[in-house]
Amino acid sequence: MTTQHVASILRALGDAQREQLLAALPADTREPLARILPYPNGTAGAVMDPAIFRLPADVIVADARARLRAAARDLLYYVYVVDREQHLVGVLDIPELMLAPARERLSAVMHRDVDQLSAWMPVAMVQEHPGWQQFHALPVVDEEQRLLGAIRYQTLRRIEQETGERAPDASQLTARALGELFQIGTNGLVAGVAATASGVRGRRRNAPPDAATTDNAAPPLDEEVTDAR
Repeated sequence: MTTQHVASILRALGDAQREQLLAALPADTREPLARILPYPNGTAGAVMDPAIFRLPADVIVADARARLRAAARDLLYYVYVVDREQHLVGVLDIPELMLAPARERLSAVMHRDVDQLSAWMPVAMVQEHPGWQQFHALPVVDEEQRLLGAIRYQTLRRIEQETGERAPDASQLTARALGELFQIGTNGLVAGVAATASGVRGRRRNAPPDAATTDNAAPPLDEEVTDAR
């Protein structure tokens, strides 16, 4: 069960029961859900993955590589660059990071013109966004341009398959969530939420959006890269 599925189930509960369930979860599970829950089904915020690889703009490339190695189990194909207030200011993919000069700051090697999605954007509009021609994941921001998460193209394909439509209908998602709730039961729901994996698997930049939806292997992180950009 994905974080997005769990959030759909929680939205169908009363406020008191939802808060009780959230309070019983470990912080590393509760915090991603707390970012998704404010956004109703059928919006970008509801289907985004809040667990993404982000770094401050003033980090140097060598340090960024070290942090990436430490987070290899949650490897993303994108490094989202933020300022001190968590505003999205740039992006680069893993091959670009590995080929960049080691002493440069991310602000010097990142792409500043970033395709991004509003958290309140309807999924139907998300599916039509031109950014899918270049990226397999697009960042999601709030009203103040603060980075919240990212949506993978694979997620949109899954939604389309599950709903049988291009744009998911909020009432359908809520009904399905209630069905899951009664089937799982409250105890099963807590266990399922607590076990929800927060691993992030990104998509390589510049791959065509109709490529296979299984994740590709990332470039080896333990090899020194000496090629020029």
